[in-house]
Amino acid sequence: MKSDIDRLLAERGLDAAVVLGSTASSPTLTYLASGAGLEDALVLFRPGERPVLVHSPIERDDAARTGMDCVPNSRWDLVAIAREVQGDRLAVRTELLRRILADYGVSGRIGFYGHGEIGQAHALLKALAAAMPDSEIAVEFSGDLFTAARLTKDAAEIAALEDVAHRSNAVVAELAAMLSTSPVAGDRLLAP
Repeated sequence: MKSDIDRLLAERGLDAAVVLGSTASSPTLTYLASGAGLEDALVLFRPGERPVLVHSPIERDDAARTGMDCVPNSRWDLVAIAREVQGDRLAVRTELLRRILADYGVSGRIGFYGHGEIGQAHALLKALAAAMPDSEIAVEFSGDLFTAARLTKDAAEIAALEDVAHRSNAVVAELAAMLSTSPVAGDRLLAP
């Protein structure tokens, strides 16, 4: 359950957790986004605090549907950061992430989660560790924090699953009714 995240942070000795990615490719981000579609998002968890979703300004409405505290990434001046680091894409991403974490007072042992290209993820986490020498970058290979959270469901999560099941059943029933009443010519189904 999402409500277990604080407990799971404590069990893992984490001061914060960061989820990076897109709902198109990250099961963890999809789970956290409650059905909203997000690209290049960041979700920050700190014990006892509401999660923070850093998102593209164009995704404002989708971000709001997540129920998290939403902050557009335009809060940080990417153009100025790019100038400071001479346009190096890894350095831009690293500095942006460092500033986001600093602005939210995050330090200590920080867990990173999400989905992406392994080389890029490794390079980013290595660069971030160098940029934040007073913090520890932590990753988990299996049984990670968010997989553990997804194993159990609270009443709202169960209700959402039931809603999807009911809507799916209705679609299948409607399709079956259409197929059983539509005329057939040879091996083709004709429009009613």
